[in-house]
Amino acid sequence: METMRTWLERLGLGQYVPAFERNDVELDVLESLTESDLEQLGMSLGHRKRLLRAIVERGARRARDTHTRPAAKKKKKKKFFEFF
Repeated sequence: METMRTWLERLGLGQYVPAFERNDVELDVLESLTESDLEQLGMSLGHRKRLLRAIVERGARRARDTHTRPAAKKKKKKKFFEFF
């Protein structure tokens, strides 16, 4: 399971792990972060842009994964006339 630390490190932004940890920022709040929030965490403009792009891509990937999972097969109900 991915953590905020591993995600930031994978993006090359591991130096911000302490700031995220100090402010209790976890993966579940990523999509609500604003550029202003990231600036308050001490991120440079370029790093803020990189992180915001990664947040959008992560959300899109999660949405795509949700929509492409095979749906559970539903049992087809037989109609009365199919029994004869």
